[in-house]
Amino acid sequence: EAITESPLPILVAVVMVLVVVIILKCRNSSTSITKSDTVLILGLSGAGKTKLFTQLLGNDIETYTSITINETNVEIKEDTTAHVIDVPGHERIRMQALDLIEGCGGIIFMIDSLGNTADFANVAEYLLSIFTNPYVNDHEIPVHIACNKQDILTAKSLTDIKRILLGELDEMRQLQWNTTSAPSSLLSEEENNDKIYLGVEGEDFDFDDIPGEVSFSRISVEDKDYEPVVDFILSVVE
Repeated sequence: EAITESPLPILVAVVMVLVVVIILKCRNSSTSITKSDTVLILGLSGAGKTKLFTQLLGNDIETYTSITINETNVEIKEDTTAHVIDVPGHERIRMQALDLIEGCGGIIFMIDSLGNTADFANVAEYLLSIFTNPYVNDHEIPVHIACNKQDILTAKSLTDIKRILLGELDEMRQLQWNTTSAPSSLLSEEENNDKIYLGVEGEDFDFDDIPGEVSFSRISVEDKDYEPVVDFILSVVE
């Protein structure tokens, strides 16, 4: 007489496989990059951040230095809205930007194209704190560097700005790992002890070394010529 095997062991095996698959999917989804409609506008004081912010809202203001964080939902185009946060460039306030970065979908970093050597050194330090931020690296947050005031004859070219920043960042990342150098003023003690090396060790730094896309544009907020910024915001939220 033939012995009929119980289907129970097979059913148990199938159920176990399904459970493992579900667990793996849940784990992957929890660590995957989530889409965020929040875009930060960062940069030093005087770069034109607040003027850009208000123009995105459809307003026009005289130039002034903001001392408070501005945020609102902005309709970039019909049926497309972004949550935009303008962070003042004053050092004590802009440190809050490092807290706001977590959860954002993209960063607009504005630069005053008329800046001097000291200005660009401060810009590079600020960018270094962004590029080595764990959230920015883990989630490959795109950064758009908008070089403002390009309507002025003495503004530095995009090529010159990239060259200056590459040189400053390359030097600063070396100092970052020098135990005798001072820690970044933009980082907490814990963050200074847990830094991410910028780029590839032993090679010259390049913006392509950063996990997220880094793009540049020439803009003039004064002339309301900032289409690349709008395109960047759309690429983040759509």
